[in-house]
Amino acid sequence: MSPSIIEKMGFEADDIVVITHIDDIAMSHAANVASFECLDYGIAKCGSVISVSGWLMEAARICQKRQDYDIGVHLTLTSEYFTYRWRPLSTSNPESGLFDPEGYLWMTAQEAVSNIQPESAELEMRAQINIKIIHPM
Repeated sequence: MSPSIIEKMGFEADDIVVITHIDDIAMSHAANVASFECLDYGIAKCGSVISVSGWLMEAARICQKRQDYDIGVHLTLTSEYFTYRWRPLSTSNPESGLFDPEGYLWMTAQEAVSNIQPESAELEMRAQINIKIIHPM
């Protein structure tokens, strides 16, 4: 029998392992402060930035200074909050299907799946991964 994922990570097969992951880094300044404190104090080991949100620049600068952080990208095609919304990075073309009637990403996954063209979804996800931070530290 091949080793389980837990054993591949160096633990015993019957060990209970919890890996804490911080979701939605860059969603706000407060989220950034809390997220990076959790990483600094070892409360969490990894996280992901949501690159369509308003505080990406701050999070990116922190990550540039602390390249030991294990940070990925949280891909999103939705914007589910009523009072805090974001737009796609890849296009301003409403024919992409990425935009709801208010000009933001769709609020629900069901709406996104029903409206977004597959090619547009791929381009948007690539844009979220490949976003360039223009200003150096």
